[in-house]
Amino acid sequence: VGSRPSSCFIVFPVLPLAMPIIEEIDDGAMEPQAQTPFVTWMLGRRAAGASAIDLVQEIGVQAAGAEAERLSEADAEHRLRAFASHPQICLKACEVIRVQCLKLRKSPPFPFAVWLDEQRASNKTSTQVLRGLGLTPSSTVEETVTVLQELESGNKERIQLKQGVHGRVHRYDDEGDALIEFDGISKPQWLFQRDFPKLKFSEADSRWDGLRKLAAEANAWEIMASMLPPPKLHEQPARSTVERIEGVAAAAQLIAKSRRVLVLAGAGISVACGLPTYRDHDVRPAIAEEFGLESGDHVSDIETFRKDPRPWFKWIKNIVPSTDRVLQPSLTHRFIKSLEERGQLLRMYTQNIDALERSAGITRLMECHGSLATATCIHCSEQVLDATQANNSIAAGEIPRCTSCGVGVMKPDVVLFGEPMPSAVMRGLAEDTEAADLLLVLGTSLSVAPCSLVPSLVGAAGNAPRILINREKVGKESDFECFLPGSSDDVVQSLLTHMNFGNEPTMVD
Repeated sequence: VGSRPSSCFIVFPVLPLAMPIIEEIDDGAMEPQAQTPFVTWMLGRRAAGASAIDLVQEIGVQAAGAEAERLSEADAEHRLRAFASHPQICLKACEVIRVQCLKLRKSPPFPFAVWLDEQRASNKTSTQVLRGLGLTPSSTVEETVTVLQELESGNKERIQLKQGVHGRVHRYDDEGDALIEFDGISKPQWLFQRDFPKLKFSEADSRWDGLRKLAAEANAWEIMASMLPPPKLHEQPARSTVERIEGVAAAAQLIAKSRRVLVLAGAGISVACGLPTYRDHDVRPAIAEEFGLESGDHVSDIETFRKDPRPWFKWIKNIVPSTDRVLQPSLTHRFIKSLEERGQLLRMYTQNIDALERSAGITRLMECHGSLATATCIHCSEQVLDATQANNSIAAGEIPRCTSCGVGVMKPDVVLFGEPMPSAVMRGLAEDTEAADLLLVLGTSLSVAPCSLVPSLVGAAGNAPRILINREKVGKESDFECFLPGSSDDVVQSLLTHMNFGNEPTMVD
């Protein structure tokens, strides 16, 4: 970014890990425009005492490196004017900034209401607004075209003008074009999104009312972020080169110097605590036969549980923690807690439901499949944050009942087949696989998505080394730079001999 005699560059945003988008704007294009919602917000911030340099930094129209340090108030004012007045940007300035903030996983600097005003000023329908935010509008609310000047297209290739035709938006496609059912015409017609400004849409008020209520909230952007569907994670191409790391000593050095360690763990880290692994001791087929179910998978299916919870309760009876069976964290659990205490743990993702990570005191934790630590009534939705009573009933071979409604079954907050994984897990994986500087995978078969995708996602995000600690190799050959065979506790014990915190009280058995 720098000043030039005939043009300036606008860069938004220039932040760590961001890929800046550069737009060249000629000074001749900086003619004053109508006061848009963005300009109104910007003038309000200036009136409240914000400098032009402050605004440049807030919205990302900023210089890079040493140039940013030399930016004068006049230069900042010039860049703001260029950004706000350019004909390709001025009517969608808020949207341009919002999209960039979304890529950087940060909230825009202006209120949601300002962005919404810009959408209305651009003649966007509520459906377009919601789709632009990544939400899928309900199909029960119709939008009606009251003045339509374009019609006739069976294949989205040709549209002709016709006056005074009414219709109803049937649906929008991925490109935002609308399939409209017109009065008196049997076949729905496609209308291009680029032609929407020529239309006048009359909408049911319910969606706009909801958007206006949201805009009135001080934390509207945070609320909107929580409403978004979780990102879809996919297998990524393997790294072009995999630099192998050989031996425990080299792995220990790597762990010791890493500052953002991402941990993915499976049932193998709890074997030393007296719990069987899911794969090696699967008694579900026998339980399925006893209860007349089609397969072992039906034992842990939510539909089966709703009809008859006894098969699932029988399956977890011998692994559920209870007053009479208090499980203690393993050396591996305590090792991960030590990483957290030293400020090295980015996050731990566990596929286990035994809550031993909580017992170890790990707080930077994502429980991918839920936990036996809490429970919820499937009848009245009453949740208990301490599931000891429900777990005691399960361990005794009984069905735990809700003490609030008296009739419902208390289901431990565990994700069964047919239930969605918590959206926070999906969002967290998308962010943490990019931020990690080391991946540590312990005691898992890597056979269930999305956790099975983690090595691939970390591999595609950068150069973070990936270490597998397991009894056997799992995943693809290109998924890991280092494989340390053996049980989790045995390998961790070997690692500690090469690290500085092997004699800490929490690490000694």
